[in-house]
Amino acid sequence: MSIGGDRYTEVSSQGWFSRIGGALVGIPIGLLLFLASFVVLFWNEGRSVRAARSLAEGEKAVVSVGADRVDPAHESALVHVSGTAATDETIKDPQFSVSARALRLERVVKMYQWSEKQETRTRRKVGGGEERTTEYTYSKGWADHPIDSSPFKIPAGHQNPREWRFQGWSGEAGIVTLGTFRLPSDLVRQINKFEPLRVDEAARNALPEDLRDRLRVDNGRFYQGANPGEPQVGDVSVEFQQVLPTEVSLLAQQVGSSFRPYQTKSGNAIDRLQLGVVSAADMFRAAEAENTLRTWVLRLVGFVLMSVGIGMVLRPLAVFGDVIPFIGNVIRFGTGFVAVGIGLVLSLVTIALGWITYRPLVGLAVLAVAGLVLFGFLRLARDRRRAAPGNRQPSPGAA
Repeated sequence: MSIGGDRYTEVSSQGWFSRIGGALVGIPIGLLLFLASFVVLFWNEGRSVRAARSLAEGEKAVVSVGADRVDPAHESALVHVSGTAATDETIKDPQFSVSARALRLERVVKMYQWSEKQETRTRRKVGGGEERTTEYTYSKGWADHPIDSSPFKIPAGHQNPREWRFQGWSGEAGIVTLGTFRLPSDLVRQINKFEPLRVDEAARNALPEDLRDRLRVDNGRFYQGANPGEPQVGDVSVEFQQVLPTEVSLLAQQVGSSFRPYQTKSGNAIDRLQLGVVSAADMFRAAEAENTLRTWVLRLVGFVLMSVGIGMVLRPLAVFGDVIPFIGNVIRFGTGFVAVGIGLVLSLVTIALGWITYRPLVGLAVLAVAGLVLFGFLRLARDRRRAAPGNRQPSPGAA
């Protein structure tokens, strides 16, 4: 191991037999990932369709109402309301006595701590062995959660305090109104337009004596440490954020003078809040866009799980070939190509089966695309095989 400042380099070797054992151990893990990918992909298609149908159902049923009066005629209906979310209450931090007339108040505690970053480079050697060079880099910075330094590769000189002196905290007003309506807590928590709440010497003087002696005011925050301009490991900052009254729009079921999630016949509940004055149509468009994005992200997750799983099952082949690194690299490229190809085809087939279950026509179209992709991979593999030097046919007229 070489050491220089806060950067440490470690070189380790692993023999061929050890690598073979590790590759074989990865086979059952790869099979689990492979099987899990089918569950993720099929479930995601059902979730996506239910969400789309629920939104379509909600858009047909929604009624836009004013926030200035509660109309009993819309009881239990899915309503769209825009207005100013406000409160007459003052929220007070129970430990630091900081208060604000706000919808929400949060205490954010950060500590200056060491963190570890590691990067590993691998070099394969003749005979199937492997040399790994791992570089550990240590740096100091602010974090809003404890960083345990005991698992660090080089904990000496990089210890973080075990004691987290203060904890984060969040509070919200008990009564938040939207015109004549009252917002339930689940909708209030969706209002995340936080603004800094700066503290001053008056706020410090209002602290309990034990805190007042330990903290100073620095740039609108409480600070525990010798010099805020040159923070040391273990220094603590306590900052505050507030959500002030603001305009919002929501989609929910009207229940008396309040709201609750609207249960659709398609299976999903609608309980949505957005900042600003937003029309019902635009709120549904935003929800549909989120559903589409979530669907594609989960499809990608399923495809990656499947490809990685297949790759782990095939990995022993490449490790066997690493006796001569060039051969191992060729096999690794081939198994990677196979893993991605099979993963793509089976992902498309699984997605198609999901759509056949929920939307047959679209599912059949996706299944047809999967067939075309499979045909393309098979043809590409055949062309590569024919182009190989040992398989080339002699040209006409050759001796």
